[in-house]
Amino acid sequence: MGRKGRYVFYIYATGALITEATLVLNAYESGGFQRAHTVSDLILLGAIYLTTAALWPLLIATLTLQYFGVLPRVMGP
Repeated sequence: MGRKGRYVFYIYATGALITEATLVLNAYESGGFQRAHTVSDLILLGAIYLTTAALWPLLIATLTLQYFGVLPRVMGP
């Protein structure tokens, strides 16, 4: 891997770590660690976190487009 490839990798890895830290902090603040988790819960959370870490540039782009009103926001119940 060349110098440019390492630079891109460091940027991508830094974004993935920041995304994961934000997800874990959000789960902690919303009380997600206060109940017992089953194995299927942990597998599902792991899959969601790994997918989000891999696709964080797409997540940032989507949230930016929602913020500027290009994409509609999904409203909860």
